[in-house]
Amino acid sequence: MSTRTPKPQGNCRTVRPTGELDLSTAPALRDLLRGNDAAPAARLIADLTAVTFMDTSALTELETAHCRSEAAGGWLRLVYHQPTIGRLLRLTGLTRRLPRYATVQDACTGRPAQAITVRPAAAPAGPVAYINGHLLSAWTNTPAGRPPRPPVAGGRQEERPKPA
Repeated sequence: MSTRTPKPQGNCRTVRPTGELDLSTAPALRDLLRGNDAAPAARLIADLTAVTFMDTSALTELETAHCRSEAAGGWLRLVYHQPTIGRLLRLTGLTRRLPRYATVQDACTGRPAQAITVRPAAAPAGPVAYINGHLLSAWTNTPAGRPPRPPVAGGRQEERPKPA
């Protein structure tokens, strides 16, 4: 992990780690988030746009910095574009506490970005739905990426109860 410290924007301090954020770089990330000041930054922006990989050890440091900033009456805001970072935050339940911002300027002014939509590679364009664990396309009403199943020879079709 390498770091770049940009000029402060308004009353917000911005940090920009680059490269991989994992167990081996967590101490450097912690130092970067804490800064050189004895008092924690009340308004801190972590610009993660140059991060190529992030695991939960980096999330621990971000969550600690968030708590420290909140205790000082401020916040920590994240700027990122990578769907994998969004997925990691979503899976750990941190998207509400650490919402995504599109730019550092948006983070400074408090204008959150829209959610990053992650579409599976096999998903068709257009509306889709999951039914009984199968991805169905609204266009074909068949499982996406697979042809419709032929009827089973000699098999019985399920009878649906008739409305009363």
